[in-house]
Amino acid sequence: MNDHAKSYENWTRKEFEALPKLDISEFDYTAKIDAFVIIPTRKKHDSGFRIMDIAPIINRKPIGRFADMTDSIQLGNYHKDTNVLWAMDCLPASGLIRYWAKYQDCFVISPYSTFEIHSEKQKY
Repeated sequence: MNDHAKSYENWTRKEFEALPKLDISEFDYTAKIDAFVIIPTRKKHDSGFRIMDIAPIINRKPIGRFADMTDSIQLGNYHKDTNVLWAMDCLPASGLIRYWAKYQDCFVISPYSTFEIHSEKQKY
């Protein structure tokens, strides 16, 4: 299993794949996300595109993965006057892609077919 003393940046792909599946109904949508890591799969979505598992990072720790549902990602914010600077890199050990919003807090809005992450909590 994962060596949690090792920073997730140095995890292998297998360590990310071993993360438990997140229960959507129990996920805390008010939690600030530091970043998220994309784990491509070989499974196909109904759309014909491949599914990506998403591992949200909270307090510099992967908390699990949204598995078997996402075929697209939407990055954004809810205020037209707020510019969000999105950054990405390729993790050194796993080769997986990590995204984060520089200078902004991020929140998962929807982990479904389109994974939505925004710089501000959704207003209902």
